[in-house]
Amino acid sequence: MRKYIPVILTSYFVVVVLRTIELGLVVLNYGNLDGLFLGEVVGTANDVLIVTACLLFFAPLFYFIQKRSIKLANLVALFFIFLFTILHFLILKYFLYQLALLDVFVFQYTVNEIIFTVSTSGTSIMNTALLLLLLLSVIGIVFASVHKKNFLFKVSRARLIYRVILFLIVISISFFTQGDSVFMKNKSAYFYIESAAYFAETDAQINDYSSEAVNLFQAQYREKKFISVEYPPLHKFDARNLLGEFLTPFDSAPNIVILIVEGLNDDFIHPYKGAELMPFLSGLRDNSLYWSTCFTLGERSFAAIPSILGGLPYGKKGFTLLEKLPRHLSLVSVLKANDYFTSFFYGQGSWFHRKDRFFEYNSIGLVFDKTKFSTGYEKIIVGETTHFWGYNDKNLFNQSFNVIDTLPKTPRLDVYFTGTSHAPYIISEKKHYED
Repeated sequence: MRKYIPVILTSYFVVVVLRTIELGLVVLNYGNLDGLFLGEVVGTANDVLIVTACLLFFAPLFYFIQKRSIKLANLVALFFIFLFTILHFLILKYFLYQLALLDVFVFQYTVNEIIFTVSTSGTSIMNTALLLLLLLSVIGIVFASVHKKNFLFKVSRARLIYRVILFLIVISISFFTQGDSVFMKNKSAYFYIESAAYFAETDAQINDYSSEAVNLFQAQYREKKFISVEYPPLHKFDARNLLGEFLTPFDSAPNIVILIVEGLNDDFIHPYKGAELMPFLSGLRDNSLYWSTCFTLGERSFAAIPSILGGLPYGKKGFTLLEKLPRHLSLVSVLKANDYFTSFFYGQGSWFHRKDRFFEYNSIGLVFDKTKFSTGYEKIIVGETTHFWGYNDKNLFNQSFNVIDTLPKTPRLDVYFTGTSHAPYIISEKKHYED
């Protein structure tokens, strides 16, 4: 299989180049993070192992094709190298967005939502395409150059290569078992494995209501009086007013404002290297009801609304994205039934992740999104195809104050969902805040 050697060497070259790009871009965007260099070294070893397995799997196909045409075999090999390089590069671009691995949540987006997200992310599609084209050109040149060398490996040289691979296996296993650093993982392999598991999972596996599973679940909450095995979480309601003692009694029904801040992690209200990033919120934390530990009912911000307003289950792909919404209650529908006027203010499109459908189901009084803003507010236009992203938070609040003055004079529930702290991170008076 001497003719297969260029494919092997080019594949290993791609591994090293992609890992080098990953390391460089992480340092460029985030600085020298703890455990980064060691994680990338071990990650390179893992990548070599994964590519070696792929090369062994592809070898019979290459041998079969090259028996008929070596040129065709090389073209097929180069096609797969290019294909997986492009896919890995795109997956890596997502990883660099927030140092999070691309997961199966991507299958929960519609095509329109994916296109809109990419177009309004602030990422230059042209620059990405040029960088990718340059990378593929280098790979093609290396592949052609290796072919010209006409390698004739001696036995001693082959043994050296296998010893290097064996060494990589040893350090990979030894380090990988000591930690679970995100830098050690192969981003593409993780996505492919998770995707395969996602599509292979059956409804029976997801909805495992066997007596053993139900007993295991209910045993974890011995303080609850469960009613049913058919509906495992169903239990008798304990109608204690746990928050009442912390609140000053109201003379009349109060207005309620819920502010959902995109991307506001708990880390922001704690000192970072001695600096208070958000001093007002840090002070508010010390003078209000504050939960340092919470259990999320979903992933990413699209699950925030049904989770916060209704404590609703995530389901297979997110409550708002279910094909059919099951009957449910939320703070919106309950307060509306108690003579509240309910409204939702959002500076972007409420169609995204079907927020509008959720609120309509709950009979909200007003959904006010980017399509209803007054003409005096400056639109945020991003992307090379000039997509209308929405409005920044300052305009969102100012616009809502004008709208509220026109609403019925009854108790209100106003829900705000901010967007400025989401890509493309465009804010008004940027210089002021930087200073």
